[in-house]
Amino acid sequence: MRQHLGSHTVAWREWMEDLDHLESPAPVYARPAGLGSLGSESYFIEPYKVRSPHRVRIGDGVGVGARAFLSVISSFKGQEYEPTLEIGDETLISTDLFVHCSGDVHVGKRVGISARVYIGDSTRDYSDPDVMGEDMEMGDAMPVRIEDGAGLGIGSIVLPGVTIGERAIVSAGSVVTRDVPPRTVVFGNPARVVKSWDEESGGWVTGPLRRSGSG
Repeated sequence: MRQHLGSHTVAWREWMEDLDHLESPAPVYARPAGLGSLGSESYFIEPYKVRSPHRVRIGDGVGVGARAFLSVISSFKGQEYEPTLEIGDETLISTDLFVHCSGDVHVGKRVGISARVYIGDSTRDYSDPDVMGEDMEMGDAMPVRIEDGAGLGIGSIVLPGVTIGERAIVSAGSVVTRDVPPRTVVFGNPARVVKSWDEESGGWVTGPLRRSGSG
């Protein structure tokens, strides 16, 4: 495998290799065929699965850890969809990522995604309580955006319609049900802001940032 872009990429790759060495002494790197686009020096660690690969666009220097499942739904129960999954340059992803996309999921540049993260832009339509789970149609998709430089902690869950702002941090195990402001730290189920970056003071403050005139 060729050297990857930037020292942080090399360090993250070494860390992911350490995780995979717990199960296998020799991680196998791959560049999946049939993707909508796959940038320079981007790779997946096997095993992995990608549905509707032609609907997936991946930038340069992206690393995807073992057992990733990119479930991009182009058709379901006779209904056709036009999903788009984008992953920006130098985003680094640990093991066991699960993405469910039937609409629009955008992951920005230099995003860090820890192990066992779920990102989904839709769920089954459970509006009729008499319909059995396996018979449910796909619900309406609501776009998910994870902006540049954000970080998703281990085991975090990002639900439909959410935007995670630039350089925001989602703490481990959090369930994100609504937008996360840029440069904040969120925690919990549902996730709430526990820290915010204050540009004026140049430091972190507890809780949401209080703006002048907000009362």
